Amino acid sequence: SAEFNIRATDPNSQSRLSGSYNSIGLVYYRMGDYPNAIKYYHKAIKNGVTEVDKSVPLGNLAEVFLELNKVDSLNFYAEKCHALEEKMNDARGLAYSQWLRAEALYKAGNYKQAEAAGLKSIEFYKKYPEKLLMIRSYSVLAKTQAKIGKQKMAEENMKRGQTFAKEIGNLDQISLTHRAMAEIYEESKQHQLALASFKSFMTAQDSLERKSNNELLQELSVKYETAQKREKIAAQKVELTQKEN
Repeated sequence: SAEFNIRATDPNSQSRLSGSYNSIGLVYYRMGDYPNAIKYYHKAIKNGVTEVDKSVPLGNLAEVFLELNKVDSLNFYAEKCHALEEKMNDARGLAYSQWLRAEALYKAGNYKQAEAAGLKSIEFYKKYPEKLLMIRSYSVLAKTQAKIGKQKMAEENMKRGQTFAKEIGNLDQISLTHRAMAEIYEESKQHQLALASFKSFMTAQDSLERKSNNELLQELSVKYETAQKREKIAAQKVELTQKEN
């Protein structure tokens, strides 16, 4: 893609510029183009004026590295995001950054610290309940507790996550919570329960596959939407380029 440099002097304009870069990064992320997502998130941070301008793309960068399973980078950006959220003292932002920290600490094998971060994340989310986000927090908390021998708590918290997934009818999350529950049961050698959860995971996966097959019938529509996203990026680039002239 073409490179371009932007200069803005008005703080409000600069914040909008940062937001535009973050939006471009998010489009690339959803397309699975992680290198470009990373590039534009960095541009968003560089051009950010407020803590929010910088915290949002920092969190997005952490999510990219979570997806890529790059633990050191995940931890680096999760901690930077959390530091800004602590400065702003926003409950929703802190819930999110504590979830990122829990994921990073879990993957690094720091289970007790991961549990503490997961508990804090859920506590903050209780003030601003968002079920889709709470599922992730309950999931990492449960997996962490299973690792440190808190099996009953792990099962209870994973069931809470499963309940939220079913309430919002999100097949992806239903599937993931069943698999996580299978791993939790396996951790405590409850093989029969692990097998039952894994069968539930496979059933959910079958439902997702059927859904996917139906979506294949709309392939032309999907291709059109992808083209529209690329055109959106191109249009944003043009608009941003014009601002520097």
